[in-house]
Amino acid sequence: ILRDLTITWDKSGIGEATLVKMSGTFLFKKYEVDQTFSGSGTARDITLAYNVKDFDLAVTFGAGLLSDVNWSRFSLALNNNAIGIDRDSSGNLVTYFLNPADSLRASCELWYTGSYVNAITDYSAGTTVTLDFQRGTTGVDGFFFVTCKGKIINTPLSVVEQQIRIPMELQLGNSTAAGTDGCDLTIADSISQT
Repeated sequence: ILRDLTITWDKSGIGEATLVKMSGTFLFKKYEVDQTFSGSGTARDITLAYNVKDFDLAVTFGAGLLSDVNWSRFSLALNNNAIGIDRDSSGNLVTYFLNPADSLRASCELWYTGSYVNAITDYSAGTTVTLDFQRGTTGVDGFFFVTCKGKIINTPLSVVEQQIRIPMELQLGNSTAAGTDGCDLTIADSISQT
């Protein structure tokens, strides 16, 4: 089970530094050591498909939608705080208790423009903000789409490298029972799932 996952996009680097980065923690029911494996490994080439500059960000503030937003950083941190509980007769974990609480967060940093000042208004009013972050076309191999809904929990104005920026950290979730999920992640690949 994946206990936590963090995916980070940062436009400030060059070359391989502009690739999307991911880290996480897996919990296993059991592991075995001193195993002998048969067969041999096959070298595989990698396709560097996810360059941060290929992603587009749209933000919906209380004042409305802003598409093709100028952004410099985006990060998604999902943590279900999984804890293994109970053991079977072999000593292996039987199941997990999940408690995400306030551990679903997204953050982004926008370049300062007059339109992005809406973030300050939404922060002070506690308005739900939506971040739509995507690469590619729906249903086509390589498609990656994240939509996050939440409230801004930091003061969204700062100076970075002598430039005014709008950093936003969102506590994800929805304030209405009938509302959509706090975070939806959609991908498309060429692998048949049937």
